[in-house]
Amino acid sequence: MENQVHLMNECPVDGCLVLGRKGPSYSMYNTRYYVNRKEQRQHASRTYLLDECLPCYKYENQSAVARALWSVLRSESFLFLMQTLVLSIGVSKECLDLRHRYPGVHFYQTVLETAITCLHICIRLMVVWMEFHAIKKPLAEVGYVEADSSVRGKYLYKYLLGYVVLGISTVLISWILFAIFHGTTHLGWTLLTNNLFIVANTATASLMKTRLALLYFEVREDDHKVALFETVLLLRESFLLRGDEERQDYLNRVERFLTAFKNTPYFIQPEHIHVLMEYVPDWNIYKSGEQITVV
Repeated sequence: MENQVHLMNECPVDGCLVLGRKGPSYSMYNTRYYVNRKEQRQHASRTYLLDECLPCYKYENQSAVARALWSVLRSESFLFLMQTLVLSIGVSKECLDLRHRYPGVHFYQTVLETAITCLHICIRLMVVWMEFHAIKKPLAEVGYVEADSSVRGKYLYKYLLGYVVLGISTVLISWILFAIFHGTTHLGWTLLTNNLFIVANTATASLMKTRLALLYFEVREDDHKVALFETVLLLRESFLLRGDEERQDYLNRVERFLTAFKNTPYFIQPEHIHVLMEYVPDWNIYKSGEQITVV
């Protein structure tokens, strides 16, 4: 027991948490669980690569073709390709002087340029809308909110709806400007307007996604702290037990907490978090197939 205490308090493992650094030295505690930082970086890189660069490899099930196709359309690499295509079409039609040499080709090329611009904007609208609901779903599954509570996430809808209205207005304005340029001056101006709309929509989408991401991570961090403080509260209550009846009630409450914890996907143990071999408990709170990894 003394060796274990010595190891916990004096010999931290790379990736473990050192608690109590701001307090007295005797109150410091090194966690027996630790994070493998290399595996963590690899997991983050693999997730980003699959989501943004190679989304078609994310879904191996052939029945998920539509889902895989959408993952390709919403990826930043594909959206960047669309933006580059719009710019290339606009520059080529003006450099080749199609407006004077081939007016028909110039007209249809401008239609294609504007259509791709609107498709780019619509895809970003759908991405932000779906990310909002993707963030809201797991938070709603673990959190409890009274029906008459003012904290129901509705305040985000005004920003989301504002972004959607702005995007739809941009699509309408792009076609209105197309008609105005075609009837008054020439369609060469769409090179400027379409790329300006793409840049503006990309910037506003980035701001909206950043706001959603910050909210998600803040709420997620607070939820994990609530679960942690509940664990601390259970530990403190173990020192106040008096009699067999209180002890039995306490054990039942702990058992219910462990069962509820393992049945909450929100708190699933990542693959890069491990526990030292000498501290592996005899019991396992995780489901079969999700065993604690040891070293």
